[in-house]
Amino acid sequence: MDIHVNLYKSEYSKIEQLKFELKSKAIIKAKKQAEYLIEPLNQTIDRAIFISDKYFEEYTNDFYLDEIVLTGYGGPKQKQEYNQPIIEFKPIRVESQVTVKFAIE
Repeated sequence: MDIHVNLYKSEYSKIEQLKFELKSKAIIKAKKQAEYLIEPLNQTIDRAIFISDKYFEEYTNDFYLDEIVLTGYGGPKQKQEYNQPIIEFKPIRVESQVTVKFAIE
């Protein structure tokens, strides 16, 4: 007895939450970079006057494993040991690009 399983799509259930976290981290990084760049000028960051974001998501159907084959037992004397299949997935790439412009005092 052969059982064939085909996997056509993988998803991450918390992708929306991940997008927001990435954008938030990108804004924090932008503020730190701006503070670092204006430090020699003896100026400070006042407030954000412009924020724009871009989001990139890369799902791929190019899995490492195209097919899973499970074989059942052939009979009492021909019992085969079941070996669980190894299933590997490529990571889902999630990227966020944020542009922030600050007022400088």
